[in-house]
Order: sequence, then structure tokens, then C-alpha cells
Amino acid sequence: MGENVYQDLPVLETARTVLRKISIRDDCDIFAYCSDEEVAKYTTWYAHASLEDSRGYIERILQRYSQQQVAPWGIQDKASGRLVGTCGFVGWDVHHGKAELGYAISKGLLGSGLHDRSRETHH
Repeated sequence: MGENVYQDLPVLETARTVLRKISIRDDCDIFAYCSDEEVAKYTTWYAHASLEDSRGYIERILQRYSQQQVAPWGIQDKASGRLVGTCGFVGWDVHHGKAELGYAISKGLLGSGLHDRSRETHH
């Protein structure tokens, strides 16, 4: 396992969500949660001020996909079909066998079962 893990990210499904690659069509959904200061508080990015900020964010993710680099999965809510967050590796150290996971998720989903506050960690 190692560098080739990002050649073809799989789609992962749970009862309520789909974890999948992000696409440019997700721009409005991403802006909806990335423009929230509370959501951005514990992330590596600032709250998006415009739809163009979200599109730039998506372009950077798509570039990382094309270069087979660590990049986030989108979290899609099955009920609504909307992208409601991102998750993925913040860091990955193959040689030491450790990784750090992070996520950003819509504040409106707190308490919905998609986001379990009892396991919440911030990065």
C-alpha cells in the first residue's frame, strides 16, 4: 500500500451517505457549507466568500485527483442528493503506518445521525 492508493478512488456507501469524488457540479452545495464561518473554523481553509471561491477549491481538488495525490471525498446525503461535506486524509505517513483524518460537514446536519458529536475531533 502506498502512493498508488489514489489512482482510482472508490465510491463508498453507507445507509445514509455516499462518499465519492467531488465534481464541478457540486459548486453550489460546497458553497452552502463552506461559506459558514462555524464550519470553516477547524479547517485548513477560510470560509468561502463567493461561489468563485468554491469553484477554485473544487479545481484544486480536481487537480489533486488528476495527479493521484491525497484529496478529499465528497459526503453526499442520499436523502437529498446534496453534497453536505468532505472527508479524507489530512496527513498520511506510509513509512510509520499512520494517518490523520479530517472532515467538514454542514452545520445543519448536527444531530441528524450523519454527524456523531460523541466521536468528533477537530484538526
